[in-house]
Amino acid sequence: EGAVLVQGHVTRPGAYEWTAGMTLTDLLPSQQSLKPRADLAYVLIRREAGPGRRTSVLSADLGGAQVTPKSVLDLQLRPRDMITVFELGIARSAALQEVLRELDAQSSSAEPLQRVSIAGSVRAPGLYPLEVGMRVADLLRAGGGLAASAYPEQAELSRFVIDANGERTTELLTVSIAAALAGDASANIALSPYDALTIKAVPAWQEHVTVEILGEVRFPGTYTVRRGESLSS
Repeated sequence: EGAVLVQGHVTRPGAYEWTAGMTLTDLLPSQQSLKPRADLAYVLIRREAGPGRRTSVLSADLGGAQVTPKSVLDLQLRPRDMITVFELGIARSAALQEVLRELDAQSSSAEPLQRVSIAGSVRAPGLYPLEVGMRVADLLRAGGGLAASAYPEQAELSRFVIDANGERTTELLTVSIAAALAGDASANIALSPYDALTIKAVPAWQEHVTVEILGEVRFPGTYTVRRGESLSS
């Protein structure tokens, strides 16, 4: 009853005794408590509340908390909290599946499933729990941040809305990711259940593409090709 569980990309996973006033950095004080390539920007905390032990979710910026222990970034923990640390660049859907199932089980017509999604040019696309007060920048943090191909000036946020006839329609909002990350409140939109954020890629973006030429040629080897280049060139 009085334990806190730590799991994921940490050096010492397991259950730890909870004490009053315990914070995130009491359990994960430094890089030595984490495995290499741990994502410090998005640490997930699953929490139970009330007599029915209803599930809620919040996240923490562990990197900021480790720099300034006991600050507002260093979240206070409660008994039965479950802390998950993710690995950078690794899909998170499996680790999030159980939490999303719990949120789905306690949802209803009056309380929609607290879930959002992010897709496109981000490092960890997928479905994520909707936190209280969650905004666009928070979802980007959950999604591992922008990929190298991301176009930060324009993204699309699709949202379900109920019209005057009681029918559900989709509203499409244009969001400046660069402005949201810079703290512009008008761009850093508060999220609603089922919101889906799509990060566009830079037009004509592609990583280096190579081909290998073998056989009876003067200079066999691996070559980088440009867009539109032909076999004869």
